[in-house]
Amino acid sequence: MVFHGLNLMIFLYLLFKWNYVPRILAGFGTLSYALIFIYAVMTMLAPHYMMALIIQIIFLAPSILTELIIGSWLLIKGAKVQQTR
Repeated sequence: MVFHGLNLMIFLYLLFKWNYVPRILAGFGTLSYALIFIYAVMTMLAPHYMMALIIQIIFLAPSILTELIIGSWLLIKGAKVQQTR
């Protein structure tokens, strides 16, 4: 999960910089995967504290919401790509 969080933080940061999706969605996605990264590190450091259901919901739910919203956005609206000639 550490590498998953880092990978998608970088990916969504690039979406943020390139404006393929609205910046607010990419920013929220970057934040949500930063939470996954923090959750994974904290699970390694203090696993007994991170097993509480409310902690898991707080750290993991934003990434689910991000996947659903950005996936729906790309299916419905598509990516904004400029034609160069």
